[in-house]
Amino acid sequence: MSEAVDASGVPQLPPSQLDNPELKEHEGLRMDFRIDNRHLIKHTIACMDNSRFSSEEHREDLVAFQDSARKESERCYDYIAGRVSPEQFAASGGTLEEVTGFLTRIEQGSEFEKIRQQTEIYLASIKTEWERNYPQTSRAVQEMTGVDLNKQITVWITHPNLKNGQYLGIMI
Repeated sequence: MSEAVDASGVPQLPPSQLDNPELKEHEGLRMDFRIDNRHLIKHTIACMDNSRFSSEEHREDLVAFQDSARKESERCYDYIAGRVSPEQFAASGGTLEEVTGFLTRIEQGSEFEKIRQQTEIYLASIKTEWERNYPQTSRAVQEMTGVDLNKQITVWITHPNLKNGQYLGIMI
């Protein structure tokens, strides 16, 4: 299946795949797939090491975003990336206001816009796959675990070409 691309070369899903009325939420386990810009920024900056890329697709866009963030403020970049501790950051004169301003500026940049759009496409594909496979998956999980799946879980989505995965142990 070929995807349309926008003026900046970012693939776009057709509207029929973004909002398919035939795909309904099921009773039982409900997944709320979301993107939080600040979490996406932090994760993308923290994944600067080559071992954190899960594929080469969009690598140039990811590196361009990382480079632009580093140029905006190397001190904030290193703090967000986990290269310096909060104590080291504060000792160098770093403040919460500085980090907030840094995040706001890079969130508004064209490099982040590409990362966000790519992540939105990924979210749409994950949601579609979840809904398509839900009946079979929910039966298998219920049979294997005996766990009541009448719950809602928020799934925070990050860029599809960076390694990620974490369960915080919280089910709402």
